Amino acid sequence: MPFYLRKLMAQGGYMSEATNGEEAGGAGVADKGQEEQSQQDQQGQQDVEDVDSMKARLATLEQENASLLKDAMKKKEKLKAFGDVTPEKVQQLLAVEQERLAREQEEETRRLEEKGQWDALKSQMVEQHETELQGLRGQVEQANNEKAALHKQIIELTVGQSFSNSSFLREKTVLPATKARVLYGSHFEVNEQGQVIGYNKPAGCADRAPLVDAQGEPVGFEDAISRIIAADTDADHILRSSQKAGANSMTDFGIKPGQESQAKTIEQKLSSGLAKLMK
Repeated sequence: MPFYLRKLMAQGGYMSEATNGEEAGGAGVADKGQEEQSQQDQQGQQDVEDVDSMKARLATLEQENASLLKDAMKKKEKLKAFGDVTPEKVQQLLAVEQERLAREQEEETRRLEEKGQWDALKSQMVEQHETELQGLRGQVEQANNEKAALHKQIIELTVGQSFSNSSFLREKTVLPATKARVLYGSHFEVNEQGQVIGYNKPAGCADRAPLVDAQGEPVGFEDAISRIIAADTDADHILRSSQKAGANSMTDFGIKPGQESQAKTIEQKLSSGLAKLMK
């Protein structure tokens, strides 16, 4: 509606000059003008509300921008600690670190593989060493057995032969050479020169000493066996008697009638000597 018409309507001049027909028309125009005014007022109110909403939204955005700016400044301050570090440099540093970790992992893997090989090699060396030790033990045992056999053979050829060839045992005692050896064989040993040496006591006894002559030299077998038997408590029953033996007498062992109990002593000595020979 034109401005001048709204002004006339407000002053009432337009309605007083109009005719009856025009009153109706003027009234219609006035109603239409009021409707338009109402619409414009509503539109203006809506525009005002929209402006207020936009202002509020703008204030919110400004607050958000201020907060973002503050965060950005904080991060910028943190970045200053890294100097001139750029994203490209950061990527380079990360790549270098990844390569270092990869090398360390490869080195650790290689070390573990080498350790496994070393463990296997060490186990093989231990097994080989144990095999060699077993072989050496077998050789030592064989050598000891051979040594024992050789020693036994030497004893048979020396001490055993001395008992077998002893004229003193045949002529002066009632003991056969084999039994005499059982009783007194431990009194004799063979030195490094192969000489048979007689001792006053059996092997293993305390204060054992070789039998020597006036010059300190070892005496021969005949002299040694005679001294050993003479020192025996049963010497009277071992040495031959000048009397002839009667029927069923026990003088074959130097035992006179009525002295059977002493025969047990000789038998015990024989058993003990046999036990020593069997060792």
